[in-house]
Amino acid sequence: MVGISTKVFSNVIPMKAPTPEELSKHEAATTCFICTKLFSTATDESTTIHNNEQQQLNMVKVRDQ
Repeated sequence: MVGISTKVFSNVIPMKAPTPEELSKHEAATTCFICTKLFSTATDESTTIHNNEQQQLNMVKVRDQ
């Protein structure tokens, strides 16, 4: 029997390169388009912010390619 992960990962399709417009929109973005939280200015993903005694992960902007 073939597992679901074998089925999913056996048909990998490479992403298309982003267009200049897409790159420009990504660079200009200041909030996540999914959750609308502001991106942090930190570049180290392991850095944390202390806010009201709660530890939150930085919202680091990334893109797939």
